[in-house]
Amino acid sequence: MKTTEITVLEEVELDNPIFIEALPGLGHVGKLAADHMIDELGATKFAEIYSPTFPPQVLVKDEGVIENMFNELYYLRDVGEDNLDLIILVGNTQSLSPEGQYLTCKEILEFVKQFDIDRIYTLGGMVTSPQPVENPKVFGAATNEANIELLKEADIEIRANDGGIVGASGTGIQHVAAILHEAGSGVSQTIGTGGNDLKEPVGGITMLMGIDALEADPETKYIILISRKPADSVLEKMLARIRTMKKPRVVFFMGCDKETIEETGAVWADNLDNCALRALELVGNDYSLGSLDELKETAKEAVKGMAPEQKYVRAAYTGGTYLDEGMRTMWDAAGGIWSNAPLSPEWKLADGEASKGHTAIDYGEEEFTLGRPHPAIDASIRRPAILKEAADPETAVIVLDFILTPPGHMDPCGFVVPDIKKAQEIAKARGGKIAFVASVLGTTADWQDIRKQEEELREAGVYVCRTNYRAALLASEIIRLRKEIA
Repeated sequence: MKTTEITVLEEVELDNPIFIEALPGLGHVGKLAADHMIDELGATKFAEIYSPTFPPQVLVKDEGVIENMFNELYYLRDVGEDNLDLIILVGNTQSLSPEGQYLTCKEILEFVKQFDIDRIYTLGGMVTSPQPVENPKVFGAATNEANIELLKEADIEIRANDGGIVGASGTGIQHVAAILHEAGSGVSQTIGTGGNDLKEPVGGITMLMGIDALEADPETKYIILISRKPADSVLEKMLARIRTMKKPRVVFFMGCDKETIEETGAVWADNLDNCALRALELVGNDYSLGSLDELKETAKEAVKGMAPEQKYVRAAYTGGTYLDEGMRTMWDAAGGIWSNAPLSPEWKLADGEASKGHTAIDYGEEEFTLGRPHPAIDASIRRPAILKEAADPETAVIVLDFILTPPGHMDPCGFVVPDIKKAQEIAKARGGKIAFVASVLGTTADWQDIRKQEEELREAGVYVCRTNYRAALLASEIIRLRKEIA
């Protein structure tokens, strides 16, 4: 057999049928849905398909019966209120190679063309959590706007990739993109500039080029700019360009005041969460990350069982942007935070590993990463910090961030759980309790799976927040409550 063979079992006449393809793929989701339709509606098989591009193997079924690798075509007449005719393609395999898939697809389409197909639907699974989801969704995409409207009428969610991002912070870009994804939206383009782009010697060249590119992109309806506050001369250059932008824009320059940004006609964001939420508002997506009042109730629970001397927050961050956002959020409650990368020079630690008072450490700084991978990849870098901070009887809160990345640790949260449990034992032995507060950056599409990672932390007694900003707010509230007790 040199070409695909289609064996017709029954000659059928159909009225402009809809063609549904559902071959085995991710989780067999599409195939299972189609098999259910065939069984429930009583579809009739009318053709079998064999191809030399199928795997050279057989399936062994119940009682040792062997089954060849094949595809099948089924038909249905007068389905539903609209009395539609259907052709359904199912099978136990797909072609092994991309070339084989194209060739087999061509043969099948040539065959079904004779029926004057009205529309084609392809069914498949999207990467999601291995855990059951509370509100399962069906996502769709189409080749034209008319079919998009048909999908919407069936309450199928359409992911819009409306926004483009230019950012000097990789973590910031990932954070905003993750929230957009969670909200059922997405991005058209992301352009990373590198952290030095908005410093004096470089002058924001890449961000300016990125703005130009996204303004010229017809698929980008709004633009998000993310960075720590640029150098003064660079900031003036950025503000001048933002004033001339024709598309709606959201600007998060960490540390930049509201009036400065809004004077340019841009939407100002004071943290990464709001950056994403303000962007979603531009396209009419009223998305919420939850009530902040819930954090106050969690804080009341977290301080129960702490010893009188416990009063300090100790934060061990993998990302510099998260460190900055966390310190700014906790600053007022803490009354200042020591760091190896402080918000102001007078708060710089003499020894980057020697905490004092309220302390936040960026373990992504060169003092920790020289000659080794970033802590988002090498999860072992900050493990000693957990037990070191737990050994201090004045430690009340330990804040951790976790960032899921393709080259990252396969189980970054589970990897440090033994240290977290040991730290809790240390605190308990001296009559206290340490409140671990954490956030995980990622989506269900990440191969480490954010839901699995969060659950591992919760099972270890960690207070898991949806975002880094919310984790810092929770830590702030715990600090305030400890001050009240003192």
